[in-house]
Amino acid sequence: MSPIRGYSGTLSVNSTNVGWVSSWEASVETESQEIGPFINDAGRIYAFKTSSRITGSIDATIPNGKDGGQTILVSGGLNDAYLNISLVTTGGYTITIPSGLITNFSITQDAAETVNASFDFMSNGTFTVV
Repeated sequence: MSPIRGYSGTLSVNSTNVGWVSSWEASVETESQEIGPFINDAGRIYAFKTSSRITGSIDATIPNGKDGGQTILVSGGLNDAYLNISLVTTGGYTITIPSGLITNFSITQDAAETVNASFDFMSNGTFTVV
């Protein structure tokens, strides 16, 4: 077994590859509820998960002429569109968000650096991690 190289992976939105991505991160957030204790149950408290969602961020460099996948992310953020987001670590896990929302995005230009974009996203309903 060998480690997965950081550059081995893909990110796509609505089946379009997103290029020039330097990093992405995804986090599963859950909420839970506790019930109990109950009479005649030795004071036990029980917990169960009530909901979950996935949130994350994408960092990219904007190339000359723009990138088609990045343009879909910008448009989705501006128009509240639901996007099919797929994050793949080649040889590792695949995260699929059939109905994701771009919750924030920013574009940064610095004279000493490249022009960069960052996007925050969250799931709307189901998602898978396999």
